[in-house]
Amino acid sequence: MASKAPAPYRLGPPGSLTGRRILELSGPLGQYGGKVLGDLGADVIRIEDPDDNRARYIPPFVGDDPHRTSVYFEAWNLNKRSVTPNLRTAEGRRLFERLVKTADAVIETRPPSTLVKAGYTYERLAKINPQIIVTTVTGFGTEGPYKDYQGANLVYYALSGFMASSGEPERPPVVISGQLTYVCSSIHAAAGTLLAILGRNTHGIGQHIEISAQQAMVAFTTIAGVTLWLDTGRSPTRRGNHGLYPCRDGYIIIAIGRPEQWAIFSKWVAEVTGNKDILNPKYQGRSDEREPYADLINMYITEFSMNFEREEMYKEGQRRHLTLGPVYTIRDLLTNPQMLARGLFQEHQHPTLGAVKLAGAPYKFSRTSTAVRRVAPEPGQDNAQVFIEELGLTPKRLAALRASGVV
Repeated sequence: MASKAPAPYRLGPPGSLTGRRILELSGPLGQYGGKVLGDLGADVIRIEDPDDNRARYIPPFVGDDPHRTSVYFEAWNLNKRSVTPNLRTAEGRRLFERLVKTADAVIETRPPSTLVKAGYTYERLAKINPQIIVTTVTGFGTEGPYKDYQGANLVYYALSGFMASSGEPERPPVVISGQLTYVCSSIHAAAGTLLAILGRNTHGIGQHIEISAQQAMVAFTTIAGVTLWLDTGRSPTRRGNHGLYPCRDGYIIIAIGRPEQWAIFSKWVAEVTGNKDILNPKYQGRSDEREPYADLINMYITEFSMNFEREEMYKEGQRRHLTLGPVYTIRDLLTNPQMLARGLFQEHQHPTLGAVKLAGAPYKFSRTSTAVRRVAPEPGQDNAQVFIEELGLTPKRLAALRASGVV
């Protein structure tokens, strides 16, 4: 196990990873992974360049003002601390190496790689702390013809095969909103780091984990993409808004595939609309067996769904044990009784924004906390706490390092 800091940091109730320390040098490909570990109680310390805050200037911004807080950064950097050792300086590297000695793992993303630019390979970090775990997240991996290629969220999404199967069949592929590939690669980074810590507990050794964002997304497309091709030699086709129907106040998704569910649903449609044709035996059976009649059936269901508001249809459908649900907006989610009951959104006091609602962890543990313990840090916010209280620098020494550009 990695040696611990003289004064282990803990804020709030203990989590499953309390006592573990993670150093994070991450851009978008890995930041959410650090948040996952922080939510579980790990002491996640962002190692930030004092002269380069580009990760903090990714839209959207509060009030759509690029000079204000990045909503993206705030959301993905909860439960973290921030220090700013300048790794371009010898003294900054010494501070970083002292932190490596106290850490369980390092999460870095490339390109660009602050670690590589400072001369830190996994082998060099392992000499500093033989039990260190280093998780490197890149676009395409560190080998192969694409290893040095540039990429971004939409690029990895397109190259994973996911985009090719999204959208209307007669129109070009479409993208899913948000930053799915960044979340996907980050979750793999968190999972890989946790498994390596578990492995180290068993075998007593650290290791280097390498994650490709493209491959992480391919893993998410196995059902819709790769597996279908391997099993049948066919590529998936775009099916558009399959199962999406209008209601009086929005849309609802109807995902009825099993014959017994269709029998219940078709009777409900007939009850509401008086249309008995939907009960025709040729429409019974599996959903794929209804495909030749899709246009007609969609017309029948649209006539049916327009009789309801979303929640009315959802509750009645659930009463009939049918798999359907409303398409919620973000505003809907913030007042949704299920979300409120689960306590996902938590209100905290932000130093510049005032009272804000933040999304915590999407899971609960019976004995340990996954609470939002602190909002995203300002650059170098924790320099004094980490370098003075935990590494033993004097206030005078830290002030001198700050004056000389080391922190």
